[in-house]
Amino acid sequence: MFSSSNVEADRQKFRAEKAEFEQRYKQLGAEIQTAHQVYQEANINLNNLKREIDGAGRAARSAREVRDRLQDEVEEEAPVEIQTLINNLKELEAEKENTLRQYQELATKKEAINEAQRPLMQETEQLREQINAFEGKRSRLAALIIDAVDVRVKAQSDKAHFDKKLAEEKEVINACQLTVDQLKEEFTQWTQKAEQYCARVENPRKVVDIQRNLDSVQSALKEREKRDGATVEEMTIEVNKKKAALDNAKKELKNMVTLNKALKRSIKVRLRRWHEFRRHIALRCKIYFGYHLSQRGYYGKVLFDHVAGHLQLKVQTDDMVPTQGGSREKDPRSLSGGEKSFSTICLLLSLWESIGCPIRCLDEFDVFMDAVNRRISMRMMIDTANASDRKQYILITPQDMSNIHIGPTVRVLRMSDPERGQGLLRFQ
Repeated sequence: MFSSSNVEADRQKFRAEKAEFEQRYKQLGAEIQTAHQVYQEANINLNNLKREIDGAGRAARSAREVRDRLQDEVEEEAPVEIQTLINNLKELEAEKENTLRQYQELATKKEAINEAQRPLMQETEQLREQINAFEGKRSRLAALIIDAVDVRVKAQSDKAHFDKKLAEEKEVINACQLTVDQLKEEFTQWTQKAEQYCARVENPRKVVDIQRNLDSVQSALKEREKRDGATVEEMTIEVNKKKAALDNAKKELKNMVTLNKALKRSIKVRLRRWHEFRRHIALRCKIYFGYHLSQRGYYGKVLFDHVAGHLQLKVQTDDMVPTQGGSREKDPRSLSGGEKSFSTICLLLSLWESIGCPIRCLDEFDVFMDAVNRRISMRMMIDTANASDRKQYILITPQDMSNIHIGPTVRVLRMSDPERGQGLLRFQ
């Protein structure tokens, strides 16, 4: 295990070496950068000289071509400008020689720079290898430090654990010692009180007999534990667990009984509210049914049997008043087609108003009605629809609706007549 002082000293030493290497590496990098810039400038000058040499070569070739051509012309015509051309040729050749000489100087300088740069590159590579070796060594030392820290933390944890355990054991010993002291004090007090009544009586039984009885009791206890398959302590623990489970079950049963009573009370309240709502809905339906029948001069009522789930209608028409004195209602099965349709519409409107449907549809409701019943029924349904807020009525009929007054709340959509005699469609 590494001590903290040695690790800190090695760490400072490595930090100093690392800083020195990094400083030297930066200096060499700056020198290499300067040499590289000089090398790039030399390359640029060399490339320029190469381009100039190429240009001079092209110019020399052009001059030779011009010379040859002029030589031919001289032989033929002997022009006056031949001396000028010869002078130009000499100047170009001198410029070419100068360019070649500069090229040789730059190549020599480039080679010298490369020779001077090689030791710097080698030293840079050596420094890079030393830095990599230092990093590896630092990583190994860091791993060793981490392991040493883990060992130290574990040792500190173990020490704290055993210190806590020692304190607990000391508390147990102190409690036992306190109990012993209390028993000794109580025994002394009881002995003194007993001696006030009579002299001390020695135990007639011998220690050997008492030990023999104690051994026999312990043997019997072990035999009993072996026969029952559990010790007294285990049976005591099991009895306590069962008793706790029994108490928990009793508590849960009591809570369940309380919840059951609360649910019963809630169901009774909900049933009472439901019967009240049902009674109000039935009363509302009866009132609306009688009101809608009165639009035609009829009288009737709706009989609800909620227990049996039956609904019975009683209708008294206007022709029954002079003949029967209005004493009897007419059974719906004995009504005519128009009267039955009108009574059905009155019942539907009453049920709709009682239960509050948002969309109300009725199909071919006036097929069996005469003109009077149809007119009264349409007016009654339109008035009911206008009086109903946020309700939509959809009425479908094959009859002509030209006598209906179309307003902002009433729309009539007429479908096109079906085409007869189209024949059959052929399907393969």
